Amino acid sequence: MSVRSFGYPFSLKSPASVSEVKAEIRWRKMGWFKQAPGPRGVIVGPFLYLRWEALGQSSPKLFGLIRSEAGGTHITGRTNPPLAALFYLVLFAPIGISLIYGAFTVGTGTGKTILFALAALLGGPALLFLTRSPWHEGEPLVRFLRQTVTASGASLRKISAKTAIPKSHTVTVNGVGLRRGVTMEAVYDALVNLGDWSSVILGLNGETYVRTASLEGGYVIEKREGGPNKHVRAFRLGSGPRWDDRTIFDFEETLAVFSSYASKSSMPPFLEWKRISDTAKVKLG
Repeated sequence: MSVRSFGYPFSLKSPASVSEVKAEIRWRKMGWFKQAPGPRGVIVGPFLYLRWEALGQSSPKLFGLIRSEAGGTHITGRTNPPLAALFYLVLFAPIGISLIYGAFTVGTGTGKTILFALAALLGGPALLFLTRSPWHEGEPLVRFLRQTVTASGASLRKISAKTAIPKSHTVTVNGVGLRRGVTMEAVYDALVNLGDWSSVILGLNGETYVRTASLEGGYVIEKREGGPNKHVRAFRLGSGPRWDDRTIFDFEETLAVFSSYASKSSMPPFLEWKRISDTAKVKLG
């Protein structure tokens, strides 16, 4: 799944009530005009609107419906729906249909009228094609909701909070070091709110760290423990031949790597490390 003309559907369930879900989203999302990119938006009644940046036509967007159901709350919606194309279809498609109907049944149409009608009918599909976007552009917004409102997200946050980061280590998000709250919960939030090519670094210094960047809806991971020869990238064990399948990890896997690094325990068994010099390098952050 790479591109869909009408956006990308999502469906999330939470054991919490509608009011609790709304309160948690409001608490976790960013302020609308905060400079840094990240999830921000509004909740009006059952309707949810999130976007990744305060301004900009191309910012990823999410439209959702929050409703109560047996056992909790259900949120459904789509990311990056082509609003301009849909508006065009609603406004001009009926006009085009009526003009063509009049031209061929009543005989009131001229050549120019038929051309205008065809333009009205074909303009919508053309806009749908031109304004469609890759699925991963909206994935950070869905990820934010998933880790904020679902039971698995809440459980993972609690488990992460129990891991202590050594006092000698620092956490850097998009080149800015965290001065307070250097905890795994802060790392958790940083990973949740990571957009494409943004980075999170946990480490001792400039040559000893683990680093990740969000890429195409997932994460690529690097680790360094000294000079250039000890700079390695994570590869998935037992994966297929595609580069993306081997080097892009999901949120839970990336969090597990950071937790293992912070606690100085064994790395997860689903990956192996290969030297950067032996692979095609992708710059992180």
